[in-house]
Amino acid sequence: MRYIKNTLRSRRLMGSLLALLTLSGCPGNEDGGFALFSESFLSGSDLPHESLDSACFTEGGNISPSLYWKAPPELTESFALIMTETGSPNTVFWTMYDIPKANTRLLEGTGSGGAELADTSYQGINSRGTIGYDAPCPVGPGVHSYLFTLYALDVATLGLLAGASPSEIRAHMVNHILDEAALQGSHTIDP
Repeated sequence: MRYIKNTLRSRRLMGSLLALLTLSGCPGNEDGGFALFSESFLSGSDLPHESLDSACFTEGGNISPSLYWKAPPELTESFALIMTETGSPNTVFWTMYDIPKANTRLLEGTGSGGAELADTSYQGINSRGTIGYDAPCPVGPGVHSYLFTLYALDVATLGLLAGASPSEIRAHMVNHILDEAALQGSHTIDP
């Protein structure tokens, strides 16, 4: 347990260091365009154990990771977030929409905040039919990858009620996407 806590602390420190380097113009986002990051994990690395399903992993905590972004397009009016399983876009773990343009981050645990959040953003339903963050429960050996995609939109609201489905969110934003930024996380299960 002590090893796990130290490992998690090291990952968070590495994520914070990467964020500082990236924001200061060091390698990581060379083109300076719209980009998505996390203080909870590095792009392409394993999600922290607390972001996995506690029913599947003793260290799991069902806690959504922190996310932050920079350099959205100038005409951005709001953001939408969809987390899917890489290679299976219909397996949705988390959706948010009508995220105000002034926001630049989602704190760790935001996904358990209910359908309507204090900042006027909404969470939709996931593939299990529940609202908010549905922590992954990967089965079988190998690398299981997850994609967080943040969409910069040219409208302040998609005109949907809280608890919209992923297909409703996608249909309402399709003609309003200015740009998108993606972040990939994974979980590896040894054979």
